[in-house]
Amino acid sequence: MYQRILILAHHGIGDVLMILPLLKSIRKKYPKAKIIITVKSTVEQSILQDTRVGDEYLYLAPSKLSWIERIQLISKLRREGIDLAISTYGINKRLSSILFTLISAKSTVGFTNGRIRIPFDIELTPTGEHKVKENLKIAGSLGIKGFNVDNEWQLNSEDIDFAENLFHEHGLTSDSTVIGVHPGCGEIEKHKRWPLDHFRNLISIVANYDYPIFTFGGPGEEYLTNYIIKGQKGRLINMAGILSLGQTAALIKKCAIMLGGDSGLIHVATSVKTPVIAIFGPTDPSITGPYGEHVRIIQSEQECCPCYSKKMLTGCKNPICMQSVSVDTVWQIFQKQVQALIQNLVI
Repeated sequence: MYQRILILAHHGIGDVLMILPLLKSIRKKYPKAKIIITVKSTVEQSILQDTRVGDEYLYLAPSKLSWIERIQLISKLRREGIDLAISTYGINKRLSSILFTLISAKSTVGFTNGRIRIPFDIELTPTGEHKVKENLKIAGSLGIKGFNVDNEWQLNSEDIDFAENLFHEHGLTSDSTVIGVHPGCGEIEKHKRWPLDHFRNLISIVANYDYPIFTFGGPGEEYLTNYIIKGQKGRLINMAGILSLGQTAALIKKCAIMLGGDSGLIHVATSVKTPVIAIFGPTDPSITGPYGEHVRIIQSEQECCPCYSKKMLTGCKNPICMQSVSVDTVWQIFQKQVQALIQNLVI
């Protein structure tokens, strides 16, 4: 029985949410073990703390840690006496294997790329499945049966109360058909973004039907939401850059539909069980798409899609795939989704 488990999960928001089923399965299998999880920032840590899958969280961004901080991290983990060290899907395989050796982890699990000089005790081979399923292979390798495939984010009461109060302030109730929109996806990978003018034109149409619209975004994305709602008529409530991730998630949970592209907030929507319309181009939704029920993917039909790779993080410089998804296409699907919601037949 493992007593001290280290899990490398210092990913962004979307990837952390796709690891939740694995983390829940490990927590259930080893309820008394001390589980230490590496995180990219306090933002992702908040998800894991709410869901109570770990006991301690360590900040790990290899490129940002000083040599002193790296030595301190290794020393701490050596003192912990790690019984089981896990490198989740997408974590740098070479650095994981070196870290596990330096901390003298007794048993190690990770994904191989055929070039690791220091092998894991249990090596898994990626097969191109969705990231949720790839990560759950770790659970299977540990003999965990009937593992948890639930990726629900268990929001804390403070964030839930915040969303309830904000709805009340704006005259909204649980029966209101509120639409959530997130036009961003990060500046580095902005080629994954549906054109802002497309978002703007769609909001103009949706607002004519008197649906309240919340626009969301993280710090630095305010200019995106400001652009798509500027001068627009209707009940538009801009929440970009002013909320914590937990508050954002609680508001998204109260939305009838969440619309966006391949972004962390679209994964947040599925984790709080809100129906999603997600627009994809260069990335493959069968691997990185929102995971759960009531997900409607709109995939560009360009022959070059999907083209995403780690060697081309900033895109092809001509994202015709996202431009080719018309406003009318999204609007037609949106109408069907809303009608199904009204009839309690979410598609």
